[in-house]
Amino acid sequence: MAEMDWDDWHRVEYLRQVRGAFYAQYAQRVNDAGFHLGRRVGYDPAPDYTKVVADEWFGRVGRPPGERWRVRVWRLPDDAVARPVCEIEVLTATPGRPTNLLAVRFSLVPRAGNRGSDSHTRRRPGT
Repeated sequence: MAEMDWDDWHRVEYLRQVRGAFYAQYAQRVNDAGFHLGRRVGYDPAPDYTKVVADEWFGRVGRPPGERWRVRVWRLPDDAVARPVCEIEVLTATPGRPTNLLAVRFSLVPRAGNRGSDSHTRRRPGT
């Protein structure tokens, strides 16, 4: 009997806005299924979970408040090409406070309802 592979590797990329353009600042590989747990029709947990992961990272590195960042997540399956999971845009807050979610730039499932912003854009992977 074949052994189950419980790994769920993702690449999380942090891009900081400088003079209107976003530049890669850091990337990390995480073995975490949280980006997909609880997915159902009309709800994709990836943007919310990405914000939690980003808040933890910003808390560790201590970024100053008011910086605009994009956080991208890619799924890294063993037997396939990396697939985009989601991309969010956040604004850093004072130390000890969570970031402010500005936009969900990409998600595999359209968000149900309007969470206070019409800034959600959906695009096909690879475009």
